Amino acid sequence: MSDTAATAAAAAARARACVPGLRALALFGSCLSEVTRRPDSIPDLLAVVDDLDAAVAALGAGRLARRAARLLPPATVALRDPAGTTLAKLNLVEPAAVDAALAGALDHGDLYLAGRLSKRVELLHARDAACAAAFAAALDRAADVVVEAVLLAPPRRLPLAAAVRRCLAISYAAEVRPERAARLDALYDSYARGHDARFAPRLAAAAAARGFRLDADVLTDDRPDAARAAGARQLRRLLRRGRLRALARWPKQALLYDGWLRYVAGKLLRAWRPALTPVHDGEAPFASGRSRSGR
Repeated sequence: MSDTAATAAAAAARARACVPGLRALALFGSCLSEVTRRPDSIPDLLAVVDDLDAAVAALGAGRLARRAARLLPPATVALRDPAGTTLAKLNLVEPAAVDAALAGALDHGDLYLAGRLSKRVELLHARDAACAAAFAAALDRAADVVVEAVLLAPPRRLPLAAAVRRCLAISYAAEVRPERAARLDALYDSYARGHDARFAPRLAAAAAARGFRLDADVLTDDRPDAARAAGARQLRRLLRRGRLRALARWPKQALLYDGWLRYVAGKLLRAWRPALTPVHDGEAPFASGRSRSGR
């Protein structure tokens, strides 16, 4: 077992022991693959809990932090071992908050949860079969939301393979922290068959429902210019809301996550080094180094 895998296992055991009302616990993010994992990566855990306030209180949050925890879910805390070593970033959320975030993402919310849950996620613990089924259903809804977002404003012709990569990239475009094209390629490569199996059938079905054509694995959008312009406006609003809400999460995270400032500074430095890739509304956020879409 690698050091990171051992840390993730220890974090999962700690979470099961310390978090009351734990319904489901899952691992997501860069630590799922050696391709995306860095030496200083910290495992990302998502914990679905019965009562968010009880969970953050059990993990040591004060009164102000507990009040802030309910704003813009999830609530992220540093999960530590008894010696004080950080084992993982633990993201806590109630089932109703997951449902609301996914249901309202495109119209008035953001892709923060949908983007994370739509990618590779490994369920580490479920309290019972019903909790496992509810979590699996949330993952499916998250993938559907991301697909709908990608199809808001595609180019006239979009290869299905490139559309799959856009499903991975779009949530990063909706946040303050950019990801370079090489990093997005690594994310796809880390679980290529899984990403294809998850997104390609959904893209084909959702595109057909919108009136797109699929010929030789290329999506063709023949909608009138007015319809395409409306979709582009909705996408710009969605990405703008995502960035604003990402910034709005920072004060809450500063209250909840001990060591948050050091963590986020390191995250930004890693993302921006050696070269900063700009993120714009429209096409740029979805390009990858090896699969770019044509018009």
